[in-house]
Amino acid sequence: MIGKDIEFINSLKRLSFLIQAKEDLIEDIHEYSNHEEDISRYENLDKAFEKTIIDEAKFLISLEKI
Repeated sequence: MIGKDIEFINSLKRLSFLIQAKEDLIEDIHEYSNHEEDISRYENLDKAFEKTIIDEAKFLISLEKI
C-alpha cells in the first residue's frame, strides 16, 4: 500500500512538472518567437508535452482504480 502511495505522489509531481513546463513553453513561444519556423518547432514540442501529460494523467487514474 505504501508503495502505491509513493507511486501516486511521484506521478502527481511528474504531472505537475509537465504542466508547468508546457505553460512555460507556451509563454516562451509568445515572448521570444518571431519566425514561423521557430513557432512550428515549438508547436510540435507543445504537442509532445500534451501527449506526455495525457499519458501521465491516464497512469495516475489507473493507480487510483487499484
